[in-house]
Amino acid sequence: MKKAYPVTDIYVRKPQTTEDFIFTVQGNTGFIDLLDPAWGSPVPVFSIDWGDGTVTHVNSWDWVPREHTYTDGINQHTITVFDFEAGWIQFPSYQGILSILSPLPKQKSRTRFDNCFASCINLTYVHDNCFIKCVEATSFENCFYYTGLREIPEILFKSCPDVISFKYCFGLNSYIKTIPATIFDNNLKVANFDSCFYNTRASLTGNAPELRMRTNPAPSGTACFRGQTGLSNYAQIPSNWK
Repeated sequence: MKKAYPVTDIYVRKPQTTEDFIFTVQGNTGFIDLLDPAWGSPVPVFSIDWGDGTVTHVNSWDWVPREHTYTDGINQHTITVFDFEAGWIQFPSYQGILSILSPLPKQKSRTRFDNCFASCINLTYVHDNCFIKCVEATSFENCFYYTGLREIPEILFKSCPDVISFKYCFGLNSYIKTIPATIFDNNLKVANFDSCFYNTRASLTGNAPELRMRTNPAPSGTACFRGQTGLSNYAQIPSNWK
């Protein structure tokens, strides 16, 4: 039988390991959300070191609220999720998150990472191998929609060969300047790139990947590069892709 931890305590935890999930936040509140059982998420079991000496142990759906208030007067904290056994975590619309410093933990049976970081407008950095443990992923719709990312790691989705949709994945992101040439090279089952890089102003430069040339499947790309008139090959992109 699993030990019933107190919800929150203060103790000295073990050193960080390669299995820990680490991210940084700013402001007086730390936050982490869970996809609920309606999506098929299992009962969450993990612990959180909030970076100020406080640790929360989670082993039920009764974890409310899913945030932590800082009283140490420090504006930035590094949060570590450890002893992760189950749960599907995400951060939609959390404006306090700044960076993802390690891969997401393996989240058994999770296939959809839609809205995972959507509207995290101050998120500027994501670890190159953020999804290396998410090998069952099939969808990243709106995953980084309207964030503050400065660049897309070239191997970000390399470990996710079964993805079928990147719809709006990087939509309304005005800080990314280029698209890595091989970003989707290992995602050959994708059927939907609709509005993937859509923006209301031209932010991208360099060449757009020739996703429209793919066959078997031939993906949909409606408005994939809409507004990105700064792309070097923008004139060659078919009208329905822009």
